[in-house]
Amino acid sequence: MRIAVLLSLVMSLTSVAHGKRPFRTRPIPASESKAEIERPTAGDLHVNNLIARKIVLADDNGKPRLTMNIDQQNTVRLTISNGSQSGVAMLNVFEDGRTAFILRGPRGRNRVSISTRQSGQPTIYMTEDANIILANNKNQPRLGIGNSTEAGTRIFYYDQQGTIVELIEPPAPQTPQK
Repeated sequence: MRIAVLLSLVMSLTSVAHGKRPFRTRPIPASESKAEIERPTAGDLHVNNLIARKIVLADDNGKPRLTMNIDQQNTVRLTISNGSQSGVAMLNVFEDGRTAFILRGPRGRNRVSISTRQSGQPTIYMTEDANIILANNKNQPRLGIGNSTEAGTRIFYYDQQGTIVELIEPPAPQTPQK
């Protein structure tokens, strides 16, 4: 037995000296005290540090669904798409410190934007027919502010059951008197 181990050691050393990879004549038995090392499958990628300007996650059809990138103006963008429309939701961090979270409608137009200006002032911007509803801890509406192209801007107050108890509408525009 000692001769076999010595012969294996000599062969390993001579192969290293000749630039060859050392080899073992038999597999090393696994110890019960050592943890198993799980090898990644061919589809796995494990990295400690990844530096990139753009990362795209695509669905099974190859359509981009999530994109993380830094554009030419050094704006960091996280864009989520639904497979048929690009940029349904976006989170942007601009180089000057401004931020914006944008939700787009089915026609690709910005519908809701929550952002901060350079001064740090927060802004919520909603377009087209929009409603803001404030609810209690039971998710019952209490106050609503709505705007529609047909009815204009309105404020709604709700009772405990969620029924509108008071509706405030802006006064009708007055026509100039002659």
